[in-house]
Amino acid sequence: MRRWGGTRSLVAACLALLVLPAAHAGARSPHLAGTWFPVRYTAAAPSQPDETLRRLVAPGATLMREPAPPVFEFPRGEFGGLLLQDAALKSAQQWKPDTEPSLASACNPASILQAMTSPFPFEVHPATQLIVIRLEYFDLVRLVFMDGRAHPGPDYPHTKTGHSVGRWQNDVLVIDTTHLAPSIITTNGVAHTQALHVVERFRVDPDGKTLHYTQELDDPAVMKSPGARYAQFKRQSGHVEPYECDPSYVVSIQNRGGRVSSQETELVQSLLEQTRQSQRAWVNGDSASYATERMSHTDRFTIFGPFGGPSPKGWSDDIAKIQANVAKAFQGGTSAIELVQSYVSGDLAVLVTIDRNEVRFVGHDRPLPWNLRTTQVYERDAEGQWKVVHRHADPLLPSRNLDQTLQLLAQ
Repeated sequence: MRRWGGTRSLVAACLALLVLPAAHAGARSPHLAGTWFPVRYTAAAPSQPDETLRRLVAPGATLMREPAPPVFEFPRGEFGGLLLQDAALKSAQQWKPDTEPSLASACNPASILQAMTSPFPFEVHPATQLIVIRLEYFDLVRLVFMDGRAHPGPDYPHTKTGHSVGRWQNDVLVIDTTHLAPSIITTNGVAHTQALHVVERFRVDPDGKTLHYTQELDDPAVMKSPGARYAQFKRQSGHVEPYECDPSYVVSIQNRGGRVSSQETELVQSLLEQTRQSQRAWVNGDSASYATERMSHTDRFTIFGPFGGPSPKGWSDDIAKIQANVAKAFQGGTSAIELVQSYVSGDLAVLVTIDRNEVRFVGHDRPLPWNLRTTQVYERDAEGQWKVVHRHADPLLPSRNLDQTLQLLAQ
Protein backbone atom coordinates (compact mmCIF):
# COMPACT_ATOMS: atom_id res chain seq x y z
CA MET A 1 0.00 0.00 0.00
CA ARG A 2 2.87 2.36 0.73
CA ARG A 3 4.25 1.89 -2.76
CA TRP A 4 0.85 2.59 -4.34
CA GLY A 5 0.38 5.66 -2.20
CA GLY A 6 3.85 6.89 -3.16
CA THR A 7 3.10 6.45 -6.84
CA ARG A 8 -0.14 8.38 -6.52
CA SER A 9 1.70 11.20 -4.75
CA LEU A 10 4.34 11.33 -7.47
CA VAL A 11 1.72 11.42 -10.22
CA ALA A 12 -0.17 14.18 -8.42
CA ALA A 13 3.00 16.21 -8.00
CA CYS A 14 3.88 15.82 -11.67
CA LEU A 15 0.40 16.85 -12.76
CA ALA A 16 0.62 19.89 -10.53
CA LEU A 17 3.85 20.93 -12.18
CA LEU A 18 2.53 20.27 -15.67
CA VAL A 19 -0.55 22.44 -15.30
CA LEU A 20 1.48 25.47 -14.26
CA PRO A 21 1.58 28.19 -16.93
CA ALA A 22 4.13 27.34 -19.59
CA ALA A 23 4.91 30.93 -20.57
CA HIS A 24 8.59 30.52 -19.80
CA ALA A 25 8.95 26.88 -20.86
CA GLY A 26 9.63 27.71 -24.47
CA ALA A 27 11.18 31.14 -23.91
CA ARG A 28 14.73 29.80 -24.18
CA SER A 29 14.09 27.28 -26.97
CA PRO A 30 10.62 27.61 -28.47
CA HIS A 31 11.25 24.68 -30.81
CA LEU A 32 12.20 22.05 -28.22
CA ALA A 33 8.70 20.56 -27.90
CA GLY A 34 7.90 17.85 -30.41
CA THR A 35 8.93 14.43 -31.68
CA TRP A 36 12.57 13.87 -32.60
CA PHE A 37 14.01 11.07 -34.75
CA PRO A 38 17.71 10.15 -34.74
CA VAL A 39 19.80 11.00 -37.79
CA ARG A 40 21.37 7.95 -39.39
CA TYR A 41 25.08 8.24 -40.02
CA THR A 42 27.28 6.30 -42.39
CA ALA A 43 31.01 5.86 -42.81
CA ALA A 44 30.81 8.19 -45.81
CA ALA A 45 28.82 10.80 -43.85
CA PRO A 46 29.90 10.61 -40.18
CA SER A 47 28.41 12.68 -37.39
CA GLN A 48 29.75 16.22 -36.97
CA PRO A 49 29.45 17.66 -33.43
CA ASP A 50 27.66 20.99 -33.13
CA GLU A 51 30.28 23.64 -32.52
CA THR A 52 28.28 25.41 -29.79
CA LEU A 53 27.86 22.19 -27.81
CA ARG A 54 31.40 21.00 -28.51
CA ARG A 55 32.79 24.09 -26.76
CA LEU A 56 30.72 23.27 -23.66
CA VAL A 57 32.05 19.73 -23.25
CA ALA A 58 34.29 19.46 -20.17
CA PRO A 59 38.02 19.76 -20.90
CA GLY A 60 39.71 16.36 -20.97
CA ALA A 61 36.57 14.43 -21.90
CA THR A 62 37.04 11.82 -24.61
CA LEU A 63 34.70 12.34 -27.57
CA MET A 64 33.67 8.77 -28.25
CA ARG A 65 33.78 7.32 -31.73
CA GLU A 66 30.43 5.82 -32.65
CA PRO A 67 29.82 2.76 -34.85
CA ALA A 68 27.84 3.36 -38.02
CA PRO A 69 24.11 2.58 -37.71
CA PRO A 70 22.12 0.45 -37.81
CA VAL A 71 24.49 -1.94 -35.99
CA PHE A 72 25.12 0.46 -33.05
CA GLU A 73 27.87 -1.77 -31.72
CA PHE A 74 31.64 -1.86 -31.54
CA PRO A 75 33.55 -5.06 -32.26
CA ARG A 76 34.92 -6.96 -29.32
CA GLY A 77 37.68 -5.03 -27.54
CA GLU A 78 36.82 -1.64 -29.14
CA PHE A 79 35.23 0.87 -26.76
CA GLY A 80 35.00 4.06 -28.77
CA GLY A 81 38.16 5.57 -27.32
CA LEU A 82 37.10 5.41 -23.65
CA LEU A 83 40.00 5.10 -21.22
CA LEU A 84 38.92 2.32 -18.87
CA GLN A 85 40.13 1.46 -15.41
CA ASP A 86 42.01 -1.85 -15.24
CA ALA A 87 39.17 -3.75 -13.57
CA ALA A 88 36.57 -2.43 -16.04
CA LEU A 89 38.82 -3.26 -18.98
CA LYS A 90 39.40 -6.80 -17.72
CA SER A 91 35.67 -7.32 -17.25
CA ALA A 92 34.89 -5.98 -20.74
CA GLN A 93 37.50 -8.26 -22.30
CA GLN A 94 35.77 -11.25 -20.71
CA TRP A 95 32.46 -10.36 -22.39
CA LYS A 96 31.12 -13.26 -24.46
CA PRO A 97 29.06 -12.24 -27.49
CA ASP A 98 27.63 -15.74 -27.93
CA THR A 99 25.75 -15.58 -24.62
CA GLU A 100 24.14 -12.13 -24.88
CA PRO A 101 21.39 -11.32 -25.00
CA SER A 102 19.66 -14.20 -23.33
CA LEU A 103 15.92 -14.73 -23.42
CA ALA A 104 15.78 -13.34 -19.88
CA SER A 105 17.67 -10.15 -20.75
CA ALA A 106 16.37 -9.44 -24.27
CA CYS A 107 13.61 -7.14 -22.97
CA ASN A 108 15.58 -5.60 -20.11
CA PRO A 109 16.13 -1.91 -20.97
CA ALA A 110 19.44 -0.13 -20.70
CA SER A 111 19.74 3.15 -18.81
CA ILE A 112 19.28 6.54 -20.48
CA LEU A 113 22.94 6.42 -21.46
CA GLN A 114 22.03 4.01 -24.26
CA ALA A 115 18.35 4.92 -24.52
CA MET A 116 18.98 8.52 -25.62
CA THR A 117 21.33 7.42 -28.42
CA SER A 118 19.27 4.41 -29.53
CA PRO A 119 17.73 4.25 -33.04
CA PHE A 120 14.30 5.15 -31.63
CA PRO A 121 12.53 8.54 -31.46
CA PHE A 122 11.47 10.49 -28.38
CA GLU A 123 8.98 13.25 -27.53
CA VAL A 124 9.72 16.38 -25.48
CA HIS A 125 6.91 18.02 -23.48
CA PRO A 126 8.15 21.18 -21.69
CA ALA A 127 6.31 23.01 -18.93
CA THR A 128 7.50 25.77 -16.61
CA GLN A 129 9.00 23.68 -13.83
CA LEU A 130 9.10 20.23 -15.42
CA ILE A 131 10.10 18.74 -18.76
CA VAL A 132 8.82 15.29 -19.71
CA ILE A 133 10.82 13.24 -22.20
CA ARG A 134 8.90 10.24 -23.47
CA LEU A 135 11.07 7.67 -25.23
CA GLU A 136 9.87 5.00 -27.63
CA TYR A 137 12.76 2.82 -26.42
CA PHE A 138 11.15 0.46 -23.90
CA ASP A 139 8.45 3.11 -23.25
CA LEU A 140 10.78 4.91 -20.81
CA VAL A 141 9.61 8.27 -19.41
CA ARG A 142 12.01 10.86 -18.01
CA LEU A 143 11.07 13.68 -15.63
CA VAL A 144 13.42 16.67 -15.66
CA PHE A 145 12.82 19.06 -12.75
CA MET A 146 13.37 22.71 -13.71
CA ASP A 147 12.48 24.27 -10.34
CA GLY A 148 16.00 24.57 -8.96
CA ARG A 149 15.87 21.56 -6.65
CA ALA A 150 19.03 19.56 -5.84
CA HIS A 151 19.55 15.86 -6.35
CA PRO A 152 18.25 13.67 -3.49
CA GLY A 153 20.44 11.76 -1.04
CA PRO A 154 22.05 8.35 -1.56
CA ASP A 155 19.01 6.45 -0.27
CA TYR A 156 16.86 7.65 -3.19
CA PRO A 157 16.03 4.77 -5.59
CA HIS A 158 18.37 4.15 -8.50
CA THR A 159 16.51 3.48 -11.77
CA LYS A 160 17.19 3.25 -15.50
CA THR A 161 16.02 6.88 -15.90
CA GLY A 162 17.62 8.22 -12.71
CA HIS A 163 16.93 11.62 -11.14
CA SER A 164 17.27 14.59 -13.49
CA VAL A 165 17.40 18.34 -12.89
CA GLY A 166 17.65 20.90 -15.65
CA ARG A 167 18.53 24.53 -16.34
CA TRP A 168 18.89 26.82 -19.33
CA GLN A 169 22.29 28.09 -20.42
CA ASN A 170 21.29 30.68 -23.01
CA ASP A 171 19.56 28.58 -25.71
CA VAL A 172 21.02 25.28 -24.45
CA LEU A 173 19.06 22.99 -22.15
CA VAL A 174 21.42 21.34 -19.64
CA ILE A 175 20.19 18.20 -17.85
CA ASP A 176 22.14 16.76 -14.91
CA THR A 177 21.29 13.14 -13.98
CA THR A 178 22.33 10.93 -11.06
CA HIS A 179 20.85 7.87 -9.30
CA LEU A 180 21.07 5.64 -12.37
CA ALA A 181 20.86 1.89 -11.90
CA PRO A 182 23.88 -0.06 -13.21
CA SER A 183 23.64 -0.76 -16.92
CA ILE A 184 25.72 -0.77 -20.11
CA ILE A 185 27.86 1.98 -21.63
CA THR A 186 28.63 0.01 -24.77
CA THR A 187 26.92 -3.16 -25.98
CA ASN A 188 30.16 -5.14 -25.95
CA GLY A 189 30.94 -5.43 -22.27
CA VAL A 190 31.50 -1.98 -20.70
CA ALA A 191 29.06 -1.31 -17.87
CA HIS A 192 28.60 1.63 -15.53
CA THR A 193 27.96 1.61 -11.80
CA GLN A 194 25.24 3.39 -9.85
CA ALA A 195 27.73 6.21 -9.27
CA LEU A 196 27.48 7.31 -12.92
CA HIS A 197 26.97 11.05 -13.42
CA VAL A 198 25.54 12.21 -16.76
CA VAL A 199 25.31 15.76 -18.14
CA GLU A 200 23.29 16.23 -21.34
CA ARG A 201 22.94 19.33 -23.50
CA PHE A 202 20.22 20.00 -26.06
CA ARG A 203 20.25 22.80 -28.62
CA VAL A 204 17.72 23.34 -31.42
CA ASP A 205 18.73 25.12 -34.62
CA PRO A 206 16.93 28.44 -35.21
CA ASP A 207 14.80 26.90 -37.94
CA GLY A 208 13.45 24.37 -35.42
CA LYS A 209 14.22 21.34 -37.60
CA THR A 210 17.41 19.94 -36.05
CA LEU A 211 18.19 19.05 -32.44
CA HIS A 212 21.86 18.77 -31.43
CA TYR A 213 22.72 16.65 -28.41
CA THR A 214 25.78 15.88 -26.28
CA GLN A 215 26.05 13.43 -23.44
CA GLU A 216 28.90 13.59 -20.92
CA LEU A 217 29.41 10.54 -18.73
CA ASP A 218 31.63 10.25 -15.68
CA ASP A 219 32.05 7.09 -13.59
CA PRO A 220 35.50 7.09 -11.90
CA ALA A 221 35.19 3.42 -10.94
CA VAL A 222 34.93 2.53 -14.64
CA MET A 223 36.68 5.29 -16.62
CA LYS A 224 40.01 7.04 -16.11
CA SER A 225 38.54 10.21 -17.62
CA PRO A 226 35.02 11.31 -18.61
CA GLY A 227 33.59 10.39 -21.99
CA ALA A 228 31.29 12.34 -24.32
CA ARG A 229 28.88 11.41 -27.10
CA TYR A 230 27.26 13.49 -29.81
CA ALA A 231 23.99 12.82 -31.63
CA GLN A 232 21.63 14.70 -33.91
CA PHE A 233 17.87 14.44 -34.31
CA LYS A 234 15.35 15.69 -36.87
CA ARG A 235 11.87 16.90 -36.05
CA GLN A 236 9.05 14.82 -37.54
CA SER A 237 5.31 14.86 -37.10
CA GLY A 238 3.52 12.20 -35.09
CA HIS A 239 4.21 10.55 -31.77
CA VAL A 240 6.28 7.73 -30.37
CA GLU A 241 4.70 4.29 -30.63
CA PRO A 242 4.53 1.48 -28.04
CA TYR A 243 7.89 -0.29 -27.95
CA GLU A 244 6.40 -3.81 -27.89
CA CYS A 245 9.65 -5.59 -27.03
CA ASP A 246 9.63 -8.95 -28.79
CA PRO A 247 12.18 -11.50 -27.54
CA SER A 248 11.15 -14.03 -30.18
CA TYR A 249 14.19 -13.24 -32.31
CA VAL A 250 16.33 -14.69 -29.51
CA VAL A 251 14.20 -17.84 -29.40
CA SER A 252 14.27 -18.25 -33.18
CA ILE A 253 18.06 -18.04 -33.28
CA GLN A 254 18.47 -20.41 -30.36
CA ASN A 255 16.03 -22.89 -31.92
CA ARG A 256 18.10 -23.14 -35.06
CA GLY A 257 21.28 -23.69 -33.05
CA GLY A 258 22.74 -20.29 -33.69
CA ARG A 259 24.39 -17.79 -31.43
CA VAL A 260 22.73 -14.62 -30.28
CA SER A 261 25.09 -11.67 -30.42
CA SER A 262 24.23 -8.19 -29.19
CA GLN A 263 25.17 -6.97 -32.67
CA GLU A 264 22.41 -9.15 -34.14
CA THR A 265 20.03 -7.96 -31.43
CA GLU A 266 20.59 -4.29 -32.23
CA LEU A 267 20.40 -4.90 -35.97
CA VAL A 268 17.10 -6.81 -35.80
CA GLN A 269 15.55 -4.24 -33.48
CA SER A 270 16.79 -1.38 -35.67
CA LEU A 271 15.43 -2.94 -38.87
CA LEU A 272 12.12 -3.62 -37.13
CA GLU A 273 11.92 0.02 -36.07
CA GLN A 274 12.68 1.19 -39.61
CA THR A 275 9.95 -1.11 -40.88
CA ARG A 276 7.45 0.20 -38.34
CA GLN A 277 8.23 3.81 -39.23
CA SER A 278 7.90 3.13 -42.95
CA GLN A 279 4.66 1.21 -42.46
CA ARG A 280 3.17 4.04 -40.41
CA ALA A 281 4.13 6.45 -43.17
CA TRP A 282 2.63 4.16 -45.83
CA VAL A 283 -0.79 3.87 -44.18
CA ASN A 284 -0.82 7.68 -44.14
CA GLY A 285 -0.22 7.85 -47.88
CA ASP A 286 3.53 8.49 -47.85
CA SER A 287 5.53 6.02 -49.93
CA ALA A 288 8.79 7.99 -49.88
CA SER A 289 10.23 6.21 -46.83
CA TYR A 290 9.78 2.92 -48.69
CA ALA A 291 10.95 4.00 -52.12
CA THR A 292 13.69 6.46 -51.19
CA GLU A 293 15.11 5.42 -47.84
CA ARG A 294 14.69 1.66 -47.50
CA MET A 295 14.81 0.09 -50.96
CA SER A 296 18.06 -0.80 -52.73
CA HIS A 297 18.29 1.24 -55.92
CA THR A 298 20.33 -1.44 -57.71
CA ASP A 299 19.77 -4.16 -60.27
CA ARG A 300 19.65 -6.67 -57.40
CA PHE A 301 16.29 -5.37 -56.22
CA THR A 302 13.12 -7.49 -56.63
CA ILE A 303 9.60 -7.13 -55.28
CA PHE A 304 6.57 -9.43 -55.12
CA GLY A 305 3.68 -7.10 -54.31
CA PRO A 306 0.34 -8.00 -52.71
CA PHE A 307 -1.57 -7.34 -55.94
CA GLY A 308 0.06 -10.15 -57.94
CA GLY A 309 1.23 -9.67 -61.49
CA PRO A 310 4.78 -9.71 -62.89
CA SER A 311 7.77 -9.10 -60.64
CA PRO A 312 10.22 -6.46 -61.83
CA LYS A 313 13.92 -7.14 -61.48
CA GLY A 314 16.12 -4.18 -60.72
CA TRP A 315 15.13 -0.79 -59.31
CA SER A 316 13.55 1.79 -61.59
CA ASP A 317 11.73 5.09 -61.23
CA ASP A 318 8.59 3.30 -62.47
CA ILE A 319 8.50 1.28 -59.25
CA ALA A 320 8.57 4.48 -57.19
CA LYS A 321 5.77 5.96 -59.32
CA ILE A 322 3.61 2.85 -58.93
CA GLN A 323 4.10 2.86 -55.16
CA ALA A 324 3.28 6.57 -54.95
CA ASN A 325 0.05 6.07 -56.94
CA VAL A 326 -1.04 3.16 -54.74
CA ALA A 327 -0.22 5.10 -51.57
CA LYS A 328 -2.66 7.86 -52.59
CA ALA A 329 -5.50 5.51 -51.68
CA PHE A 330 -4.26 5.22 -48.08
CA GLN A 331 -5.77 7.96 -45.91
CA GLY A 332 -4.47 7.12 -42.44
CA GLY A 333 -4.91 4.41 -39.87
CA THR A 334 -3.04 2.24 -37.41
CA SER A 335 -0.18 -0.17 -37.95
CA ALA A 336 1.46 -2.96 -35.95
CA ILE A 337 4.18 -5.38 -36.97
CA GLU A 338 4.75 -8.81 -35.45
CA LEU A 339 8.12 -10.48 -35.91
CA VAL A 340 7.77 -14.14 -36.88
CA GLN A 341 11.40 -14.97 -37.65
CA SER A 342 14.73 -13.26 -38.25
CA TYR A 343 17.99 -14.35 -39.82
CA VAL A 344 21.33 -12.54 -39.90
CA SER A 345 24.46 -13.72 -41.67
CA GLY A 346 27.29 -11.42 -42.65
CA ASP A 347 25.95 -8.67 -44.92
CA LEU A 348 22.48 -10.24 -45.26
CA ALA A 349 19.50 -10.07 -42.93
CA VAL A 350 15.93 -11.37 -43.27
CA LEU A 351 12.79 -10.33 -41.40
CA VAL A 352 9.62 -12.41 -41.64
CA THR A 353 6.69 -10.44 -40.23
CA ILE A 354 2.93 -10.14 -40.01
CA ASP A 355 1.84 -6.58 -40.76
CA ARG A 356 -1.53 -5.75 -39.21
CA ASN A 357 -3.07 -2.47 -40.35
CA GLU A 358 -6.42 -0.75 -40.07
CA VAL A 359 -6.60 1.76 -42.93
CA ARG A 360 -9.01 4.40 -44.16
CA PHE A 361 -9.10 4.01 -47.95
CA VAL A 362 -10.34 6.52 -50.49
CA GLY A 363 -13.98 5.75 -51.30
CA HIS A 364 -14.67 3.83 -48.08
CA ASP A 365 -16.46 5.29 -45.09
CA ARG A 366 -14.81 3.13 -42.43
CA PRO A 367 -11.34 1.67 -41.76
CA LEU A 368 -10.63 -1.69 -43.36
CA PRO A 369 -8.07 -4.35 -42.45
CA TRP A 370 -4.89 -4.40 -44.55
CA ASN A 371 -3.01 -7.38 -43.15
CA LEU A 372 0.01 -8.83 -44.92
CA ARG A 373 2.51 -11.65 -44.62
CA THR A 374 5.87 -10.16 -45.53
CA THR A 375 9.43 -11.31 -46.06
CA GLN A 376 12.14 -8.69 -46.47
CA VAL A 377 15.73 -9.43 -47.38
CA TYR A 378 18.26 -6.74 -46.42
CA GLU A 379 21.78 -6.31 -47.73
CA ARG A 380 24.44 -4.01 -46.28
CA ASP A 381 25.75 -1.68 -48.98
CA ALA A 382 29.19 -0.14 -49.43
CA GLU A 383 28.29 2.77 -47.10
CA GLY A 384 27.20 0.45 -44.29
CA GLN A 385 23.48 1.05 -44.84
CA TRP A 386 21.06 -1.88 -44.77
CA LYS A 387 18.73 -1.75 -47.78
CA VAL A 388 15.86 -4.00 -48.87
CA VAL A 389 16.94 -6.05 -51.90
CA HIS A 390 13.80 -8.20 -51.92
CA ARG A 391 10.30 -7.71 -50.54
CA HIS A 392 7.53 -10.27 -50.75
CA ALA A 393 4.10 -9.28 -49.38
CA ASP A 394 0.82 -11.10 -49.81
CA PRO A 395 -2.56 -10.69 -48.10
CA LEU A 396 -3.06 -12.49 -44.79
CA LEU A 397 -6.17 -14.54 -45.69
CA PRO A 398 -8.08 -17.33 -43.93
CA SER A 399 -6.76 -20.83 -44.56
CA ARG A 400 -8.11 -22.57 -47.66
CA ASN A 401 -7.85 -26.12 -48.97
CA LEU A 402 -6.34 -27.34 -52.23
CA ASP A 403 -9.57 -27.16 -54.23
CA GLN A 404 -10.25 -23.60 -53.13
CA THR A 405 -6.67 -22.64 -54.07
CA LEU A 406 -7.03 -24.25 -57.50
CA GLN A 407 -10.27 -22.33 -58.08
CA LEU A 408 -8.53 -19.10 -57.17
CA LEU A 409 -5.63 -19.80 -59.53
CA ALA A 410 -8.05 -20.67 -62.33
CA GLN A 411 -9.66 -17.24 -62.27
